[in-house]
Amino acid sequence: MSESTEIAMSGSAAPPSAEDDRLTGDAGNTAEALIALTRLVEDLRDREQIRELFTRYGLAADTGDAREWSETYAATGTYDGVGGRMTGRAQFFDAIDNPTGVHKRDIECFGSLHTTGPLTMRIDGDSAWAEGYAIVWIRSADASYRVYSMSYNHWDLQRSGGKWEIFHRRSRPVSPGAATAVFTEWKAAGPLPGELSSLTRRGPAPVE
Repeated sequence: MSESTEIAMSGSAAPPSAEDDRLTGDAGNTAEALIALTRLVEDLRDREQIRELFTRYGLAADTGDAREWSETYAATGTYDGVGGRMTGRAQFFDAIDNPTGVHKRDIECFGSLHTTGPLTMRIDGDSAWAEGYAIVWIRSADASYRVYSMSYNHWDLQRSGGKWEIFHRRSRPVSPGAATAVFTEWKAAGPLPGELSSLTRRGPAPVE
């Protein structure tokens, strides 16, 4: 009678070997690494999409494209700035399109450059927040360039229909105490989540 037949007849099997344990552990580690890698890729994708949203925000403002600019905001989005509050895409559209408004009269007509960043942001599913700086430059009559505005900003974002939109923006001009009032999340957020950094440092499993 063969050894395999004896095992089958007795209804028992050899206990797991150290090699079996190692293979099982390696499989578990691989599954965990794949989950972490998927989360990392999703997080990086979302960050890139949000950064591009802010770039589109500036491009639309500088080219006077009221529709594109208004659509960087959610349909019920709000902008809370030192000059007042805007809510809804109709008001955002008018802010860029109005020929006698501040944007056409004082910014776009001279040639402008809207910049955003650097940014700290965190993403949680279909919601995110970002904190950072915004500067608007305009061209002066002597062909030099000057800062029109510098501001501290907090953005709340949401993903709708597969794309990120600004749900709420709080903005204050650079001035004493304004940074503390606007930047409310960055410190508590701390460094990027540990699984992201640990994954990038992880090498091949050691050979025993």
